[in-house]
Amino acid sequence: GGMDAMVAVSAVGILSAVAIPAFMKYIRRSKTSEATINVRKLFDASVAYADENGHFPPSAPITPAHAACVDGSSVKHVPDPKEWEHPTWQALNFALDDPHYYQYTYVSDGKSFTARANGDLNCDGNLSTFERIGVRNDDGTVNGGAGIFFAQELE
Repeated sequence: GGMDAMVAVSAVGILSAVAIPAFMKYIRRSKTSEATINVRKLFDASVAYADENGHFPPSAPITPAHAACVDGSSVKHVPDPKEWEHPTWQALNFALDDPHYYQYTYVSDGKSFTARANGDLNCDGNLSTFERIGVRNDDGTVNGGAGIFFAQELE
């Protein structure tokens, strides 16, 4: 009767209240793999560069220059080869050919570097940060954090 229909409707309401936010979180988490993969690539490229040159390349500005938000929604950056022409991105052989969510920054004083990805997956102005730091020792070895540091991963 009518009672069964009300129970069914309320069950659907409860399910969607739980499932939709969980699904949105899952989608945001799947997007974070881009940041971790690219920060790892930058770390490895930095070590290789230092092995050849005795130091890390200089800093590179945040690239692309703008966050990937349009009208309050997260969108992918359309890849533009011109954005990656900075000498440091070239030295690290780093460019993104596929659409991407994050902005990348490289901060370096020659002896140490920070490779960073920032994103705003829910477009609320709070950035998630993924970064990896490397320090070159006098003997030429590179110490780095054991893994990727991240803050506000799903922002």
